[in-house]
Amino acid sequence: MIGWVSILVLTLPIALYEITTFNHLSISRFDSDKMINLGGLVTNYRFASTTFSNSNTYVVILCFCLPFLMASYWQAKNLTSKYALAAIFLFSCFVLFVNASRGGVLCLILYLLVYFYCFFKH
Repeated sequence: MIGWVSILVLTLPIALYEITTFNHLSISRFDSDKMINLGGLVTNYRFASTTFSNSNTYVVILCFCLPFLMASYWQAKNLTSKYALAAIFLFSCFVLFVNASRGGVLCLILYLLVYFYCFFKH
């Protein structure tokens, strides 16, 4: 669990930098000049790919990390750890929604359903 959460801790600051500044690492397959059409409104496409060259690849990594992040939250003993893990979770959800990956959002919904099912089961 520590390894998967560490991936998030290391890549989320890069992702937030990419989203807020439109600057991407040189290994990114897309550049910040990519445009998206939102029903007649054409705008710059905000995305985060961090060190994974593609925003969809980063979404896959986020989806792999989320169950371990949620399990870490479940097992955290002190309040400071719970707050830190909750903040990491919220930033991860923000990046998932900004990257606009349908599969990532679907995985997030499924993870939350399973998490709340297990939470109320105990």
